[in-house]
Amino acid sequence: MEVAKVNVAKVIIDQNSHHTDRPFDYKIPQNLMEAVEIGSRVQVTFGKGHKKIEGYVLGIKDIEKPRYTIKNLQGVVQNVPPLSELQIDMILWMKKTYLCTYMEAISTVAPPKAYGNIKEKKDVFLRRKVSRGDMETVVEKTPNNAKRQREILRQLIEDEEVLLKSLSDNKSVYKNAVKALENKGVIETIEKEKASRLLNMMPPKNPPRVPLTTEQKKALETMKESFGKTQEKKEKGKTFLLHGVTGSGKTEIYLGLIEKALELGKTAIVLVPEISLTPQTMERFTARFGEAIALIHSSLTLKERYYEWEKIQQGKAKIVIGARSAVFAKLENLGMIVVDEEHEYTYKSEQNPKYHAIEVARYRSEREGAQVVLGSATPSVESYYRGEQGIYELISLDRRVTKHQLPHVEMVDMREELDVGNLSMISGSLKNQIEENLKKQGQTILFLNRRGFSTFLSCKKCGYVEKCRDCDITMTYHLPSDELICHYCGKKKKPITECPDCGNTTIKHFGYGTQKLEKNIENLFPEARILRMDVDTTTEKGAHEKVLTAFKNREADILIGTQMISKGLDFPGVTLVGIIAADSILNLPDFRASERTFQLLTQVAGRAGRGEDLGSVVLQTYKPEHYSIEEAIKQDYVGFYRREIGLREAFEYPPFKTLYLVNLMGEDEQKVYDTAVKVSKGIRYILKNEGYNDCLEECILGPNPSVISKINKNYRYRILLKNIEIDKQLLKKVIKYVCINKRKQFVPDEVNLSIDFNPYSII
Repeated sequence: MEVAKVNVAKVIIDQNSHHTDRPFDYKIPQNLMEAVEIGSRVQVTFGKGHKKIEGYVLGIKDIEKPRYTIKNLQGVVQNVPPLSELQIDMILWMKKTYLCTYMEAISTVAPPKAYGNIKEKKDVFLRRKVSRGDMETVVEKTPNNAKRQREILRQLIEDEEVLLKSLSDNKSVYKNAVKALENKGVIETIEKEKASRLLNMMPPKNPPRVPLTTEQKKALETMKESFGKTQEKKEKGKTFLLHGVTGSGKTEIYLGLIEKALELGKTAIVLVPEISLTPQTMERFTARFGEAIALIHSSLTLKERYYEWEKIQQGKAKIVIGARSAVFAKLENLGMIVVDEEHEYTYKSEQNPKYHAIEVARYRSEREGAQVVLGSATPSVESYYRGEQGIYELISLDRRVTKHQLPHVEMVDMREELDVGNLSMISGSLKNQIEENLKKQGQTILFLNRRGFSTFLSCKKCGYVEKCRDCDITMTYHLPSDELICHYCGKKKKPITECPDCGNTTIKHFGYGTQKLEKNIENLFPEARILRMDVDTTTEKGAHEKVLTAFKNREADILIGTQMISKGLDFPGVTLVGIIAADSILNLPDFRASERTFQLLTQVAGRAGRGEDLGSVVLQTYKPEHYSIEEAIKQDYVGFYRREIGLREAFEYPPFKTLYLVNLMGEDEQKVYDTAVKVSKGIRYILKNEGYNDCLEECILGPNPSVISKINKNYRYRILLKNIEIDKQLLKKVIKYVCINKRKQFVPDEVNLSIDFNPYSII
């Protein structure tokens, strides 16, 4: 007698816990047999309490009569398309690569959880039904007291149709006026699919094309030729590193490559490192390709994410532009992934899974045959090394597209400013050049990578420094709100007026941030129009666009900002850049400190002289002898790279060795420390048994307190591991065994453990 088989779904439940990080079996009832497929979002009951919960089907199998009771699957979440085979493969790859949970990987790939529960909304437009001349006649006949009717008519004389919401946020205000004009037969109301908020502000399609330089043409043709061959032979995609000086026209090459991809029926993803760059990028791409573009980044509302995701799902978007998470966009026939400013740390996720967008892009390239283009004026050391080794194809652009050379950089040794009695954050040279630039009606950018008014408050008598009670970090003073703010946990408090240690009332402000710089510039140049762009001024929705649009339209003379203004922005009117504290990052105990300093300085300097006028840069520093400062002044990336790569090899850091960072944190410091010691000993014990006793002291560093040892009441310890004389796959396997497979044995529930593969920073 044939034994009846049972259809079972392997379900990952939506519960981000290592205790439940495995597939659970659920029987597929007969009535759901057709609805359930691999990738479906489903409803199940879980645990002894039969709690209702959602999950994802990652596999389906037939089994003979089971030896244990299997719960029935309860239903399928409606209106949510299943995960594709490629998405499921990516989820499994991320779990294996980044040692995360299934749900952590799924959450990066799946649509918003509210997908299917959000009702699609449409924009209401008013459209004229008669000629412009007839509309003018109607206006003349409309009574003066019918103000809203006359307003609508005047708008429609100028434009054939107008968005009703643009007249008022409350469309009911115009309800009677619209109805009256409809009855007259002069207008009609129509509904259109709701457009992206940013697309509504974009320029018309097909503006005049900028002629390419000889260098640009050569680079574009090389990549196009390779792209064509890849598509014909259906090979794995290739990775290009486009190293071009600031202002060399990398974006025009991106546009040309994507144009080629679209001609071949392919789609494209364009990644930018900062939300602040999105409006300018959208403007360039929409002008070339129209509205077949979707936008993805963290500042979108849930509804906006839904609309953009829906556009991608329905195949209406051929190009996706966005920050790091856009690399997961579910595009069919993917042909191109562009990673602009590829060196930026924002492409590395700080939350689990701690993926790097470039690694995900290359994975998709291998699976889907897409071309990857990494662009930067200051590539990461690892990327340039791969270019030299032939892993990436390296293409260089050495000249700017304008007739002018790179800006002239003047270095100011701030120690000499102190010697002549200048205690200000503005050197004499920078002050004079700002004054001269204002007279010439040129625009100035002042860069200071530190927000707030002053870095900390301290007692002049005993040296007490006001720190956040929940974090091991000084609190920053912010002037407008007259508050001390912790930039890690967000805690706020009123500034002290009396020292809690000695009672002294002489409390002094030390250090400076963008707020203090703005105040100083206002005092020095009262006639100048000043904008400030940092985290504090861009909290409101759309604030990035407002600031950048105002500066682009020459509504301000001076833009003060942090690193969000340091790259990718193109303002032809900027002829002077002032770098206030060039060496602020050099003091960080991190192997990338020199690289980050060089990149930041070169990128900021590159904002000057992008128009017809020659640019100038004033770089202020207390460490003019450091090689990253010296090479930044010369704007010599290759010179910096040669010096940096030698140090990386000598000290066995990436790209020569792989790093793993095990972070542990919790509210009980002793328990966190004890756990870190236990984990470290467990890893050492296994490696010792594998015969790697001699190199363990160099391979395993720690446990040690993190540089910032406490954040938001949680104490932090770290273990840094290098694959010195140890196969990196073996090292990874041992870390996984101790930290994941045997987690219950080594890590108590009160301690949080995370693993970072090739961390961007080890602070």
